[in-house]
Amino acid sequence: MELQDSYQDLYTQARTARLDGRHEEAITAYKRIIERLSELSAETLEERPDLEELLHETAEELMEVLRWERRYDEGIELEEKLIALFPQEELVRRTEIANMTIERGQVEEGLSLLEEIAQEDADNIWGWITLGAQHLWLRRYEEGETYLQRAVEIEEAADEDLAFAYRYLFQLYKEQDRFEEAVAAWEKARDLNPETSSTLPEVYRMFIEAGDFKQAHSYLRREQNRLRYLFHLGLIDHQRGDEYSAQRQWQRLADMDPDNYDEGHDEWAEASLRMGLVQQALNELAYLVNQGEINPRRMMLLGLAWAMAGDADRAKSALDGAVMILDHSRPRRNKLRRKDWRLFEELVGDEEMLEALEDYFMPPIFIPE
Repeated sequence: MELQDSYQDLYTQARTARLDGRHEEAITAYKRIIERLSELSAETLEERPDLEELLHETAEELMEVLRWERRYDEGIELEEKLIALFPQEELVRRTEIANMTIERGQVEEGLSLLEEIAQEDADNIWGWITLGAQHLWLRRYEEGETYLQRAVEIEEAADEDLAFAYRYLFQLYKEQDRFEEAVAAWEKARDLNPETSSTLPEVYRMFIEAGDFKQAHSYLRREQNRLRYLFHLGLIDHQRGDEYSAQRQWQRLADMDPDNYDEGHDEWAEASLRMGLVQQALNELAYLVNQGEINPRRMMLLGLAWAMAGDADRAKSALDGAVMILDHSRPRRNKLRRKDWRLFEELVGDEEMLEALEDYFMPPIFIPE
């Protein structure tokens, strides 16, 4: 027990340092734990599942910090050590090595490793899904579609896994404005796994952004969350140029109590901002963030709220948080979407504020005449 306590103390120190942003200190502590646990025999780890679990948790958290710091060589070295310790995890670890190889800029080498892994275990759907996803993120759509189609042809795959592949196909088709194929892929994913219905907003938002309001309405009618329903109903009116109807829907939404709903709080906050109820939106967004309920869009909306309130420093802090989350996900992004910047231009009347915040967003794309 004393052995476990000593490791646990060091693990607590490492985690605290990581959460406080003291990454170098966290990396050192995590590496000490892994070094010590790696010296234990396989028999000891087998007899002490608590220590094996601690080793896995430590490795995953260290990998997260190394990836955040872009220390890919050390991350790959760690994955290779884990393969030696846990040979049964070789496939997963090699996949992570390939993903990090791509992230550090050796794209072709990383993709070759992923294809090698997929071919070695051709009946494993996840090899093809991972390969297809990486091509999707690299905007190599033709190759990505080929690999994802290979994935959905694996008859032995579980329905939940097939649904996952179809959701990637939905994303791939959506990015190419192939909307009919996108929605067909989403419907297949939903048929295979009813939990896909939780991604319904992605479908009607796709049609709203494309200006296909008839199709948007047909999917929006399936929305069970009243907050999301009213917000997007107003957004369709707004996109059509019917500001009176849009404002009416958003005011109805802003008058509701979001605490009566488990989801849709971001839509409620955006409607409040669009109605000029800045403090109301700030209160809700700040409360959610302080509770640890954080996502990139919520942090972006918090930044927008602070910008509308005239506080540039807090707006930047919130946008820093949004970018940090995006930079920690796959694929990595270090800028917010340009379409979100248009919301700032629409609602923030201070030109100096806009100038101070524009760099957080992707630059405009100019198409030569």
